Amino acid sequence: MICAQLPTEDADGLLLGHSVNTTHGILRKGLHLSGSNIDSLKQAGVDHNWCARLEPGDVDENTVATRIAKCNLRAGSGGHPQPYGDGVTSPPTPTRRS
Repeated sequence: MICAQLPTEDADGLLLGHSVNTTHGILRKGLHLSGSNIDSLKQAGVDHNWCARLEPGDVDENTVATRIAKCNLRAGSGGHPQPYGDGVTSPPTPTRRS
């Protein structure tokens, strides 16, 4: 992945490096920038952005998060996450030592 701060008009096709508030709403980090997004950034007065370009073999963070979530689902859980790996769906209760 190549990250750089670039002029907004040069960001077409890149991933937005951080969320930005615009008059049309929030553009979220990781968004693939296109013409309408770039216009919104310009209208918000944003003239430079941190952007990323994926290189061959790179995977965007949303895809990675989805893959991790799928790995955390256990067989037979009915599609419900089992984050603690032992069928418990809430963290252990802390205990005090005396």
